[in-house]
Amino acid sequence: MESGDADDSRMERQVLQLPNDVELTVYRSAENGGTGTTAWRGGLILSRQLCHWLHQECISQYSSTEGESSSIDFNSLFRDCYVLELGAGSAGLPSMTLAKLCNSVRGDALIVASDGVDEIVNALKMNIAANGLDDCVEVRHVDWNDYTTTTEDKDLTRAQVLLSDEVKADTILFADCIYNEEGAIALSDTIRRLLKPEGNVIGVLPDFRVGIDFFESVMKLNGFLPTDVAISEKEASNAFVCCGSSGKDYRLLWWKHTR
Repeated sequence: MESGDADDSRMERQVLQLPNDVELTVYRSAENGGTGTTAWRGGLILSRQLCHWLHQECISQYSSTEGESSSIDFNSLFRDCYVLELGAGSAGLPSMTLAKLCNSVRGDALIVASDGVDEIVNALKMNIAANGLDDCVEVRHVDWNDYTTTTEDKDLTRAQVLLSDEVKADTILFADCIYNEEGAIALSDTIRRLLKPEGNVIGVLPDFRVGIDFFESVMKLNGFLPTDVAISEKEASNAFVCCGSSGKDYRLLWWKHTR
């Protein structure tokens, strides 16, 4: 890890190398500012999976109790879609990775990375700018506690319109952002409000954390059918420093909204 050249001399800089020639620069504040100030293992896992999925014919499939079946691939999840990442933190790894992948295949997607803490939102904007993705990823404040965004009327943008009740996300991403049962309820309710009917949710869950089982129960109550998705093996060399347990303690799930 090395010192960055951002305005704040206390920032630390890392470079993340991912499959499909995706390279991300991530700045982290050296000061303690809560869980959102640093990258987490779940975000790294999801980012790597996005890269593996780019040319994969079928990511996963499920069959409902009524005999209906469905499957997903990179195009159905992301191409020409509005994609919202919840709890992106300051790193925003999945959103930035997705933007780089879409650029590489000239795929058109509206990507919004969001967090509920003002300081983290500002840090997220800085990381997106550092990677030259300002025109590809919009950053918004989304507070799970009131399921809305906080913005000024004069700053009404396309992303703010999409985060309103009139327009919903086609796909929602999240990783490693549940720490208790209260947060589990808030996240599930926010997903339910901001996702289109029949939309898709991709999330990475750390089994060692409080609130995970409860979150899965609430998602089922809210009409989301879960399917486990295989996690590709970790690359042999990865010097990127992040918080969280080892990759074996995480699960990747796809939820389909069925009602």
